[in-house]
Amino acid sequence: MVAATNEQPPPLGGRWPRASERRHFRGYQATQAITELWDEYGESPESMVVYISQMTDQPLLYKTVAHRVRTHRGFGDWIAFKVADMLDRVLKVPVSFSDAEVFMFESPRKSAIMQYQFRHDIITEDVEFLGVSVEEAIREIVEYLTDHFSHVLAPPLMDRPVGLQEIETILCKWKSHSRGHYPLNNDILEIRYALEQWASVTKVAKHLLAFVPNAGD
Repeated sequence: MVAATNEQPPPLGGRWPRASERRHFRGYQATQAITELWDEYGESPESMVVYISQMTDQPLLYKTVAHRVRTHRGFGDWIAFKVADMLDRVLKVPVSFSDAEVFMFESPRKSAIMQYQFRHDIITEDVEFLGVSVEEAIREIVEYLTDHFSHVLAPPLMDRPVGLQEIETILCKWKSHSRGHYPLNNDILEIRYALEQWASVTKVAKHLLAFVPNAGD
């Protein structure tokens, strides 16, 4: 709540850090969200994860996870997808995704179309002009990348081949990189730097830092 109200200076000076993805998490929206989370879960934030990950489906469907995530103030479609991905990859809760759910977001859709243009050496973004629907183009690229990365296991569990959510990440990062906004190892470098600054202040940052690889490893 201290960071949300932003009335006290952070222990490291400067401004309280807020990821670009959470740029709307400020002011009344932020403080009210924190208040509601505290009222619901109190000193047991793990209870939120337990609620979201209840295995009512076998495997747990993405739409089920997304619905539970969106019941919380300030949690929309984007973070719902990320939560489902983290449940599947980090907490070992199998989540089933579909093409339609993964590619409902603008960024991976645009990335898939860019990759379709690249593969077919075409300039126009209007793939329908070529007699191919956007959905057909996306499906072709998903199938191509799934086959291309079929020998790669999905981190960090390495328990299955790369799937839809990894294809989404690959496409989004490829698009950003091709436009000069995302150098190699960008996330590792930025996250490691931030955690190194806060490791002396919070045990959580120190704990997480132990699991961040060095760039290039």
